[in-house]
Amino acid sequence: MILTFAGVLTAGALPAAARPSRQPHPTIGAGGSGLLASLPSPPLPAQRPGLPTLMQDDGALLFRPVEDVRATMGQLRGLGVDIVRLTANWAALAPAGDSRARPSFDATNPAAYDQDAWRSLDNAVSIANQVGLGVDIDIGLFAPVWATTDASGPRARTNIDAREYAAFATAIARRYSGSWAVPTPPSPAPAPPPVSPEQQLLNEIFGTGGQPVAQPPPPPGPLPAVQIFTLWNEPNHDGLFRPQWSARGRHARALSPGIYRRMVLAAYPAIKAIDPGSRVLIGNTSSIGSYRGVGGVPPLRFLRELACVDSRFKPLRTQACAGLAPLPGDGWAHHPYTANFPPDTRSTPATPDNARLADLPRLSATLDRLAAMGRISQGDRDIYLTEFGYETQSVFGRKALSAATQARYLTWAEYLAARVPAVRIFAQFLLRDQPPGKVRLSDNPSRAFGQWYSGLEYANGVPKVSLSTFVAGLYAQRQSARVTMLYGRLRLGSGPHRILLQRQLRGGSWSPVATVARGAPQSAGELSVDGRATFVRYTPYVAGAIYRLSYVNLDGSWAPQLPVGVLPLGR
Repeated sequence: MILTFAGVLTAGALPAAARPSRQPHPTIGAGGSGLLASLPSPPLPAQRPGLPTLMQDDGALLFRPVEDVRATMGQLRGLGVDIVRLTANWAALAPAGDSRARPSFDATNPAAYDQDAWRSLDNAVSIANQVGLGVDIDIGLFAPVWATTDASGPRARTNIDAREYAAFATAIARRYSGSWAVPTPPSPAPAPPPVSPEQQLLNEIFGTGGQPVAQPPPPPGPLPAVQIFTLWNEPNHDGLFRPQWSARGRHARALSPGIYRRMVLAAYPAIKAIDPGSRVLIGNTSSIGSYRGVGGVPPLRFLRELACVDSRFKPLRTQACAGLAPLPGDGWAHHPYTANFPPDTRSTPATPDNARLADLPRLSATLDRLAAMGRISQGDRDIYLTEFGYETQSVFGRKALSAATQARYLTWAEYLAARVPAVRIFAQFLLRDQPPGKVRLSDNPSRAFGQWYSGLEYANGVPKVSLSTFVAGLYAQRQSARVTMLYGRLRLGSGPHRILLQRQLRGGSWSPVATVARGAPQSAGELSVDGRATFVRYTPYVAGAIYRLSYVNLDGSWAPQLPVGVLPLGR
């Protein structure tokens, strides 16, 4: 068996009958230009760079021994990931995080915190830098009790104090500015403080038996600079940010936008004062919400009220919105989950303010309109997808997706996201499934123990089909009565790579398929494509046909990927 790209199965593991046929295939002939001319809209470019890819897996990157973290970071880099998203849990990093009384310390100074509490984050940032991965740090989630109106922790999140949040954001920006070094500990070193309830909960959730994993100090010298900071996680989600509403019922007022606005107005300039060149993302919104004052605020309503306008984009006449300058930000972060529905599933007329993946054009239009009105900064028009995925086990009573369907949906979803000009980053949430932890996390029975199943691997590390299609995925869609489009997304590494496109008819064998593309020569099946690119090819529509792509492996063998059917016109 040949294994490459961190364990992706390749042609060496397949029987000979499944390997790509090299038999000749008829070309499209002189009709190639006519095929493109028959499209209802201009053909897409033959090849262009893929969206940068962000992945988050805190369990694998913040709660494992440093040797495991290093191996996982290397695996992510080999899979074509560009950026890792890491959580800076304020409650776990701050002193006395479970106390109602605020300790006396300079919260803006990273040296004023217990340095041992930062080791896992320091090491993750350092290792990411060593292997060539960028870093996005989520600042917050959750808060120390003393910075909220909660009576106790862990998971304090009610009425977060904006000034305290900005002070913590300042400490984060200083620590990861590229010029700050961890102080030399005193000798003899003091006894470490007891594990906080917040950290204890995280250890239980991420499967370390309730005990923190021993982490060595980071390498000597300044810690690496972090390029992206994101302000909180899903502030429109009731489980992560409170209060969301003033009361229950259809006439409830949304409260979370105002609380979050104060946090942004305090934290954004605090970070920029330390590192003007950093990118500070705001929003980080969940894709859905409630319409009866229970649960979270729907993301488009949250965005409008954050910008102090109502559903008709008329200014809100409230004291909190009086004299509001454009809301600062360098991009809008969003999590366009579809609840395991196909990627092209739009929100319904009954839920007009949700923003699933297929609603990204509406999200972009809303951001554009608010920027044109001067309610948000121009930078906030850019959309950063910082979390997304499909789950292969049932949650919330949803039907579980098969591993093959997950793989097909992910490539399809990236195609749709890349069609929205404002989208700057595409995300995959989890490398490896997160099994249920050892303690109850919430009263929600669907994720009571923090389980999540959107990984490219099962919890035991066995690859899903999506691990392979993440490296080389194909999506096929009928574009007109005559034409099928083949879209491919590659993460094979920079430089030219040989790709083979094949078709199989009912009862037949695989054979190369002739394709054409805008501004590119006709192909009889084999292409040379940059290994970090997306490509689009067109071929005559054939009823019942399925398609697959193969790439050349490191040993010269072909690696066939998951076959895909052709989606109907209009999807």
